[in-house]
Amino acid sequence: MICFEILINGKPRCRAGAEDLQALTTFIAWARKSSAGTADAHAELHITVGGMTQERQRPQWLSASLSVGDELTIRIVESLEADEPEMRKSVPDELVEDIQGLVGKFKDLGPF
Repeated sequence: MICFEILINGKPRCRAGAEDLQALTTFIAWARKSSAGTADAHAELHITVGGMTQERQRPQWLSASLSVGDELTIRIVESLEADEPEMRKSVPDELVEDIQGLVGKFKDLGPF
């Protein structure tokens, strides 16, 4: 199976993958956050590694804060073994329908 090996600053954090996945994703995000009613703002850096199964289960292998200067390695490997996810959530049917509708609206915009 295809797996993502994730290392942060050279330290192995997870090997994500499962035979029943329809999707395996790694998101790295930076966002400026501000508290309501204040001028204070701070930035958040974050990595999330997850997926979606045919049974509409959402496994998550990693959710971690990052810092400026962190070095990330994402290695795509073929492996017979993967780590167990940290958690699994079910995705309600109505949410899947909402997501599919949004994808249909935005797919023609291309990457942003």
